[in-house]
Amino acid sequence: MYIQKLFSRAGLLALAVAMIFTSCGPDINELVIPPLENYKIGIPLINGNSGVGFRDLLSEEDLEDLQTDPVTGDLYFTFEDSFDIASTNDLVQAFGSASEDDFFSIDFPDPIPTEIPFLTPISVGFSADVSGGCEGANYCIPLGNDIQDDVTISYLRFERGGLQVDYRATPGDKVVLSISGIESDQGTSITVSETVTSFSTSTITLPLTNVALSLMGNTPTLSISITDADGDPTGFISGVQLTPTNTADRVKLLFGSQQTASLDIPMEEIDTDYLSDVFPEDAQINFKSPTVQFRFNNPIGAGISIDLSENGGIYGENKSGVRAPLNFNSDSTDAIEGTSCSQLINVNPATSFDEVEVTNVFACETADLLNIRPVKIAYAGEASYNLQSGDEVLFSKGAEVKAYFAARIPLYLGFTDMAFESGSTVDFDLTSEIQSINSAILRSEVTNGLPIEGTLKLTTKTSENGTVTSEIFINGGNDNNKLILAAETSADGIVTGPSTNYLETDLTEDQVRAILNAGYVDISFELAADADPSTATPEPVQITADQKMTIEMGILLEGTIDIDF
Repeated sequence: MYIQKLFSRAGLLALAVAMIFTSCGPDINELVIPPLENYKIGIPLINGNSGVGFRDLLSEEDLEDLQTDPVTGDLYFTFEDSFDIASTNDLVQAFGSASEDDFFSIDFPDPIPTEIPFLTPISVGFSADVSGGCEGANYCIPLGNDIQDDVTISYLRFERGGLQVDYRATPGDKVVLSISGIESDQGTSITVSETVTSFSTSTITLPLTNVALSLMGNTPTLSISITDADGDPTGFISGVQLTPTNTADRVKLLFGSQQTASLDIPMEEIDTDYLSDVFPEDAQINFKSPTVQFRFNNPIGAGISIDLSENGGIYGENKSGVRAPLNFNSDSTDAIEGTSCSQLINVNPATSFDEVEVTNVFACETADLLNIRPVKIAYAGEASYNLQSGDEVLFSKGAEVKAYFAARIPLYLGFTDMAFESGSTVDFDLTSEIQSINSAILRSEVTNGLPIEGTLKLTTKTSENGTVTSEIFINGGNDNNKLILAAETSADGIVTGPSTNYLETDLTEDQVRAILNAGYVDISFELAADADPSTATPEPVQITADQKMTIEMGILLEGTIDIDF
């Protein structure tokens, strides 16, 4: 983390001592150099070569949510979540079905309910409109499910199942089923056949798995043939029906009259306590131009009117129970300005089985919502459909109407009480050379291109989880001093130039020795950002990826130094 960039191991003290050698005198190995009194040395603590950006002040977890615009360098947090509006089961029940299983189970009236002799090839046509008959077919029948109110199926695709024909013939006779005018992996027709092996009533099945029937402007037709060895019609037919376990995964319904359907959206909650790790609960935050977008995915071929003022509505709520309602507009600019906002959302219908229809809306005046620090968004409402005569509506099995919540929060904000702490192991290895300390000054200089200000504190420990040996506030001996001064900004909070601040903080001998003996040092910041400190609310400033802060820090120490080690 950041502390690892700031602290480096101090090298051994190098002292140059002037000496005059003569041809007589003791051997050099016998010389004793006395301790040097009132000697000044500098001990570097923080090297400012590498600048610190706002990203360096965040944890790895928080960095996952922080993005950088590759063109402008702007920084912004992004958060996403999703919630269900309605399941397929909810939707089909709203249209009058008993359940999703019943809705996708297809049936039709048996055109041959009693046994008849097979005198000529028989054909059964399937159509959404049987009033005009099915050209060339003996029988013309509609397909249906458990919705009976002036609704017919105009398209379906079978997930499993088949057409079965009950017959009775003589062993050795041949039974052939063929369906044409379909869509399948095998083409537009499928044929199956079998040889009769018994005098009793038998069943032949034509599989329909992954077979689609389009019943508008097209007539899928089942052809049935029973012939003897000479190719002449023979035997008896006693039923034509779908297998009982059939199910479709795609269905289009054609509505013959106006219908309405509605369903309740039960109360649910989304966790929005996103920035608590960055800004503590008591911190003030003032956002500028954040956006909260709701994306509604509709897989159903009917438009949905969602009223989020019903059944409790939609709102953000903070830990104190303060609530802020959400209203929406389909235009992001109008939403930011709070123009023509509503809790009524019209979601567009899907036009294809293979692609959901997406409707985007934006929460209005989002800054007011986020400034209360919501920890959750609660939502409930009502979804309704209004279908006209002739509307064709597609349904997909297992599909859900979902909403996706996405927040984009630019680092264009004012805040107080942002805390950051990190640390590193250290080993200065100078304690044996310093016999006594007369004075020590901690010299600190910060050149800041970030529009944030704050204080800095060093905490020395015996180890990372060990005993705290000292806490040193870098304030020049004045509690009102801040080491970190914010970069200069315009009235809009845009950085116009860096700031520089230099402080000298006197250290006691105990503090110096705590630093030199430390096995671990924590560095902690208390930071704030405010474009106009004269106001009660911190005014937003713009923080970008290229803004850096450099810190240089070292100890100027005067004392008695023993270099004979």
